[in-house]
Amino acid sequence: MKRILILLASLFLLSSSAWAAGTLKVITPNGGEKWTTGKSYAVKWNLTFNIRHPHISIRLLKNGRHVQWITKKTRNDGRFVWKIPANVSASSNYKIRIQNVGRSIKDNSDRSFSIAKPPRKPVELSEAMGLNFYEPGKTYTIRWKTSGYPKTGKVSLVLQRNIIDLPESESGLPGIWPYKLDNTGSYRWRVPSNLPEGTNYTIVIWLTSGANHWVDIIIGKPGAGALPPSRYPKGNYVHLKKLNAFRLANHTVRWKSKTIYVSGANKPAWRKAINMWTPAVKFKYVKKKPATGKGIQVFRKTLDNNTCGQAFYSYKANGQFLTCDATLQSRWSATKFEKNCGSTAGVVSHEVGHCIGLLEHSNAIDSAKWGLMDGSAGCSYAWPDCEIHPKVKNMVSLLYRLPPGTNITSKLKKGQRSIEDGGNERYSADGDEIYYGSIEYLTNGQIRICSGPDVESGTGGWRQCETRDH
Repeated sequence: MKRILILLASLFLLSSSAWAAGTLKVITPNGGEKWTTGKSYAVKWNLTFNIRHPHISIRLLKNGRHVQWITKKTRNDGRFVWKIPANVSASSNYKIRIQNVGRSIKDNSDRSFSIAKPPRKPVELSEAMGLNFYEPGKTYTIRWKTSGYPKTGKVSLVLQRNIIDLPESESGLPGIWPYKLDNTGSYRWRVPSNLPEGTNYTIVIWLTSGANHWVDIIIGKPGAGALPPSRYPKGNYVHLKKLNAFRLANHTVRWKSKTIYVSGANKPAWRKAINMWTPAVKFKYVKKKPATGKGIQVFRKTLDNNTCGQAFYSYKANGQFLTCDATLQSRWSATKFEKNCGSTAGVVSHEVGHCIGLLEHSNAIDSAKWGLMDGSAGCSYAWPDCEIHPKVKNMVSLLYRLPPGTNITSKLKKGQRSIEDGGNERYSADGDEIYYGSIEYLTNGQIRICSGPDVESGTGGWRQCETRDH
């Protein structure tokens, strides 16, 4: 009997030590999968340990060699969503390796899987078309790329107004028939000086195969001022005033281009959060500080003791942004920051919201509880549940369908047209003056909004500062 008890005890100790060591098993991708860059897939694994090994790392292997980290540290919960970067080369010899952070336990895919590039569109207009307004009388280069279409082939460029093709005599573009242009990849377009201004224009490129691509544009001058009545798109102009145009005497304030450069957003979670603002605007992530008038800097900065994040912006009197810094508090540890403010991703996206044109918090139009722009910059500890209020999204979409400096007074009722105290900046189509402002979220739940030439330096020379409950 003693021998049996000893044997049972030995088996128990053996199984306990095996459980303590733990094992990992890759489930997906484990061989044969066909994945594509730019798409998101779930990496999955089985586990028999968790308490001793709360985190794991995942790396991509090609022919058995390390290519890049998928993640250096994530929770050991059996699942990680990976959006495959566009810079991953096409190959059928990929595997992944999952291992605990201490690298004592690991497992590779049993067999190889493939990653391919997405099929190219037959024809695509250049992203530079993100310059979304064209001034009558000036010349612009329209660029495009084709795939599988000969350079000796013909293309057509068409200008539409309200989805109706305009003739060459009116638009300055060749029109759809006959196909006149060689597939050179570019065309110099002089916008007719008598082409009416408006937001309802579209450029379309056609191939003889029927493939096409289009992009919406605006015909008008920077700092357009008042537009003809029929040229204003539909939308809630009261919301646009309360969140943006109040600052410049009922004129809109936005970036000149719909494509906004962003530097410093070097964390995938930050970019994912910032991209919640698309498709009203587009973001291009760069390493260097964007040139004046081009975009936003994201960085940590020593702010006031009770400040989570702060946006510092400047714009010209014609309604065009010049600079904007989206900053996070650098005084605290990651744990203290999350306790005081929520996730850094939420705060970054909130401050970028100010930088693209939210010059007030969304409480000005609605008590959108837990909405990203309602003043609670971190939203909640469960950041993925934090969303942009639909009314805010609609306002940003309307803002970027209008040229910078558009006067919206005519779209407001008489009782809504007054120039508010916070909007005493003078509009000028020449942009002959520069205005500065900042918005910061405080840990006590209040908001401080300032304007004046010394805002960015943090000195006491602010023209106006107001602290209030959000």
